[in-house]
Amino acid sequence: MVLHMTRPTRRPRSSFLQFRKRVPPDVQRAANGRQVVVQFPPGPGGEPPTVARATLRGSVVKFSLQTRDPATAKERTSLATAHLERLYVAIRQGPRPLTNKEAVALAGLVYEAFATSVEDEHGPASVWAAIVCANEAAVAGADPVASLVIGGDKDRRRASMERRFGAIADAILAGQCRPEPRRPRRETPAAATGSSARP
Repeated sequence: MVLHMTRPTRRPRSSFLQFRKRVPPDVQRAANGRQVVVQFPPGPGGEPPTVARATLRGSVVKFSLQTRDPATAKERTSLATAHLERLYVAIRQGPRPLTNKEAVALAGLVYEAFATSVEDEHGPASVWAAIVCANEAAVAGADPVASLVIGGDKDRRRASMERRFGAIADAILAGQCRPEPRRPRRETPAAATGSSARP
């Protein structure tokens, strides 16, 4: 039996090398439409760290490796392959709720991403006061749009948290090969972004 290794390929109309790999048939249906986020370390010769994003559609996943260097592309291909294999295992096992330990670890990633993005240029205090205020309003269920939700306080709070922190939670979970919905513990990204916004 011949095993075919995934190799970087050339893309038409681009000098960057591309990752291209078949999606296993047993996970194609469940994986369809899911976001894949792969973080690559810095490459040799001063290439900055980069992030590759793709949406799983059909039988093949492909995205740019963001490099022209064959050695870096080969390393990134192996990282992307390992990441996808972890994602496929998680899809096969099905969704499971986050443990408290996992939620706290993910909150650390949210905090790190949020704090790192503003460490060089943090902006005026009034902006941070507005961020803290908006986060607290979301946690309290006082988001203006959430006030239109029919139901009780718990429903309004859930809608408010989803609106404020849902995209952050999606991005962090996608980067960690967690394909299931982010229903548990929206408070964790809330606490992480709130504490990183405080002086």
